[in-house]
Amino acid sequence: IIDPADAPPTIYAGSCQGGLWMTRETQQSSPIWLDIGRKLPNPSVRGFAVDPDNSQHIIVGTGDHRRYNGSGLYVTFNEGDSWIPRTTPTSPRYYYRIIFQERPAPTPQD
Repeated sequence: IIDPADAPPTIYAGSCQGGLWMTRETQQSSPIWLDIGRKLPNPSVRGFAVDPDNSQHIIVGTGDHRRYNGSGLYVTFNEGDSWIPRTTPTSPRYYYRIIFQERPAPTPQD
């Protein structure tokens, strides 16, 4: 995922065995990647989303359909410093895609 709101843009990458990573050094020939998923209880990150209004808010779904069962859905509000498990109506073994639903623009109050 690329966050174009940042300048230069921040890039996020998930891995089915390696967690969640990000870099802000997109202009560098050898950027340093930060392991922001190191505190997740399951390092299998297949689906994740970054809030377009707040890049500190990230949702991760763990698991991979081929080899690694997930342990659920997790959310952070501090860019991975801590993760909170979230319950869902079902308990999938893995997540392919997570998206943030667009919010309507606020309307002026009279």
